[in-house]
Amino acid sequence: MSVALVTGGNRGIGLEVCRQLARNGHEVILGSRDREKGERAARDARGEAGARGEAGERGETRGRGETGARGETRGRGETGARGETGGHVETGTRGGEIRVVQLDVADEASVERAAAEIATLDILVNNAAILYDTWARAATADLDEVHAALETNLFGAWRTTQAFLPHLRRSAHARVVNVSSESGSLNGMSGGTPAYSVSKAALNALTRVLAGDLRRDGILVNAVCPGWIATDMGGPGGRHVADGARNSTKISGSASESTIKTVLTSIVPEKSASMRQAKAP
Repeated sequence: MSVALVTGGNRGIGLEVCRQLARNGHEVILGSRDREKGERAARDARGEAGARGEAGERGETRGRGETGARGETRGRGETGARGETGGHVETGTRGGEIRVVQLDVADEASVERAAAEIATLDILVNNAAILYDTWARAATADLDEVHAALETNLFGAWRTTQAFLPHLRRSAHARVVNVSSESGSLNGMSGGTPAYSVSKAALNALTRVLAGDLRRDGILVNAVCPGWIATDMGGPGGRHVADGARNSTKISGSASESTIKTVLTSIVPEKSASMRQAKAP
């Protein structure tokens, strides 16, 4: 079983990636700036994943004419090194578990604590991001806002990757997936959202540089563009992150399936330094 850490995992795309990874059998570490919000998100994910797992188990046992496990879910608290109670949240008979770690990618001390708390890691999903500044223009942008966006969207991913490189180097199949945006593509870039766009362009560049540097270590580094998604940051009008379960291993609805499968596919890519983009439905 692979161990995956998802930064910014308590909501939106990050939370859905956590659900999907757990459902596919990975052990998931949900990184959240606010531990309490992370615990709530993990409990929600447990309920949904458990319900889907239960439905899948019942469907399979009906097909065999046998009475099997009903995919019950349970949560158990675990005391970490710092005396905090973290959640190991099991996601049903077929899924992995979701554990929460306090992680603010813009805070070096927080990242270092998380790296010390986590013993093993195979997959790092750098999802945390802020400030989709639709109101701003580059000519008049507040550079303090730009700096804040860079601190999370670029340096946060960079800092977290550096902190977990010792873990990833010990893995036989290490992956780094940077959740980026078409807003950071130089080919399509024009005006608007200067802080967000520049930070994502820099993240794309970091992806290429890291991929080259880490190739000799066998660590694949890629970026993904999930498209416009209706999240707290993306705002209304975008595609839904999740449209409900079709069965225990697949999200129904082409929008969310395309979005999350784009991220999940990048966990097992054919090559490094690629950029995958979700297709619109």
